[in-house]
This record gives sequence, C-alpha cells and structure tokens, in this order.
Amino acid sequence: MWKDPPLAGRSVSASDLWLCGRMMRLGKWLVHRSAAPALMLLWLVGCGGDDDDVQVGCEVDSGTPSVIYVSSAGGIAVVDVAAGSVRQTRDLGPSGALALNADGSRLYVVGSSAAISVVDTSTSEVVGEVVAPARAFDLAVEPGDRRLWITHDEICNIDEGCTGEIGTTVVDLESLVEVAYLGSVGGPVVFSDTGASAYVLEWRFGTFLAIDTSTFELTAMRFTFCCIGPGPFRRPGSDVVYAIGNEFGGFLGFTDFGVATQYADGWFLIGQSDQAIDFQYDLAFAPDGSRAYLPGSVPTASGSRGAIFVVDTSTPLELELETVVEVDFSPTRIAISLDGSRIFMPDGASLSVYDTRSLARRPVIPLPAVPHSMVVGPDPAPSACP
Repeated sequence: MWKDPPLAGRSVSASDLWLCGRMMRLGKWLVHRSAAPALMLLWLVGCGGDDDDVQVGCEVDSGTPSVIYVSSAGGIAVVDVAAGSVRQTRDLGPSGALALNADGSRLYVVGSSAAISVVDTSTSEVVGEVVAPARAFDLAVEPGDRRLWITHDEICNIDEGCTGEIGTTVVDLESLVEVAYLGSVGGPVVFSDTGASAYVLEWRFGTFLAIDTSTFELTAMRFTFCCIGPGPFRRPGSDVVYAIGNEFGGFLGFTDFGVATQYADGWFLIGQSDQAIDFQYDLAFAPDGSRAYLPGSVPTASGSRGAIFVVDTSTPLELELETVVEVDFSPTRIAISLDGSRIFMPDGASLSVYDTRSLARRPVIPLPAVPHSMVVGPDPAPSACP
C-alpha cells in the first residue's frame, strides 16, 4: 500500500494537511480573543505544530491537478504538486525508469531485474508484471494505451561479461504479452499524436528512426551529428522531434518526420562552444509546446554555475533562446507540471521548484532518497489545497 508521511504521530492525507492549516490559522485568530477556545480547537483537530510547517506547499495553485512519481533505490514516492510535498511512498525495492498510461491509472516501474511492475496508482497494488530480455532503461506507452515499448540493453560486469540483449520489446497492455521484438533498435521512444508512428533515437549511431506502429516497419531514417545526447523529445502539437547534442556543449537538434523533411539534418545551435554553456541532459516542454526548459550550466569566473535555459519553441523549427536563469545547484533532469505552472528539478534528495511565469524559486520538496527517474501525471486523488 501507499504509505502516508506522519504528522503528529498519525498518517494524514493531503486533505488533512489542508484542514490542519486552516484550523491552525483559525486558532491563531482565536488566540487574540480567547485562549481557551483556541486551545480546545487545536486539541480537537490534533494537528500540532505551526501552520507554516504544513501549509508551505499550499501556496501552489494548480489548474490541472498533477502528481510526480519519483523512483529511487528505496522505491516510489508520490509528490503532490498542489501541496508541494511527498504524499505517499511505496517500497518496490530499487526502481528505475517509469512510464504512465494516459489517464494515470497505471504506473510501469522498472525494478532491479528485467521485471517491470504494473502498479494501480489508486491503490498502489502491483497488478501485473512484464519480463523483458534485459533490464530496461526506457519505457514508453503508446497513445490510446495500446502497448508498452520497452528499451533494454546489455548488462555488463567484469566477472560475468555481458548478458541480455540490445533491442526494444513491445508488449500488449491488456494481455501483457509480447507482440513484437525489434532487435538492435536500442534507443528511447516517443510517439506521434495519433500513435501511428514511433520515433526512436539511436544514441549509438546518431540516428532518428521512424517506425510504423501497425507493422513495426522502418519508414524513415535521419542521420545526425556524432555524440548525440538525450532524446527524443516530441514537441506537443506537432511531429517535430528534438534531441540534445553533446559534442560541442549544448545544442538542440530537430527533425520533422511529417512535412519539412529538408530539416532532417538541421541543427539549431543555441550557444557556441566558446561560451561553455552546457545543457546536454534533459528537456521538458510547456503543455502547449510554446517553450522548452533545459537544465544545465553557464560559465562563471570561478568555473560554472547551474542554470535553467528557456527556449521559445512556438515556431517549432525556428528556435530562440529566451532567457537563462542561474540556480545554486547543478540540475540534470527536469519536469513540468500538467498545468505548466511549475518546474521541478532534482537536487540531491529533494526537488527544487520554480515558477514558470516569474522563474522565481518556490519551497523545496524533500524526497525520501536521491531520485533515479520521475514522471508527471494526473492526480488520482486531487489535493484540497486552494
């Protein structure tokens, strides 16, 4: 079962936190009129502590309630975006890559072996299991929740050599049975809006692949620079696919598999190599696709400093660096809330939070352990925070 964090010696839900905060504020107001009613009220509520301790995250307003599932060596933590805190944890053992279906009812979790757990997010119960040829490093759910694409790689160590296979296994999500195996296709996957095409970034060969999901046949291949980095990232509302290169520092590459094939080998260089800017780690889009946010670093007199790069992607193939915000840590991963109001970046065993409009820092969210992966999805039990 999901475990709730304790408050005043008992387990509470997000609605309890909201009620506690309201009662504490009311209690403080009553203190100015009569101490006894205020003390009685606090005793009845049983919250204890100061309202600042329980209400920090409730400053966050969220039009589309969302949660962040965070994997780590200790299992899964569920971060309530509206409350700004960890709501629950689930001990699944060491956990890696994550994926959610469209409505957020199923969470797919890579464990310490080749097994992938299927978790009902409303109950935290493991309701199924998929075993891949090797431990997966990336998961992707097709639009329509038809199939799960599992990208796996060889597992190598000095004593035993290499085991497993490089490839992609495709599993039917209703039966949890393998329906296709794409040998040597060993890269992360994103899908077109309709799910008719899968776009794969082959890190080893620096190529984009387009695959017909009905036949699993290769329909297009785009060659890119050497030493390509993370990706692919599909811009919402289009079939323009981005990747991050890392040969000369940070730069964004893109290809349009739909209409503008002349851009297949096009690259947009945000910073020249002599600027020493670096954002070769991750990318997250605003829900409408108008902006991309990248974690990285910028040069300083003493070395470098962490930064968030905000890129205008409103015209998908004409990118423009909009602003750079320096931060006091070195971010490498990033996520955006479903309503587009918050940026989340791991910083040790915590999440640093920034407002996307003002780019001001919000209260830090402590985590149970240093995260491995994170995925944002709809909240199965929206918080009562206003």
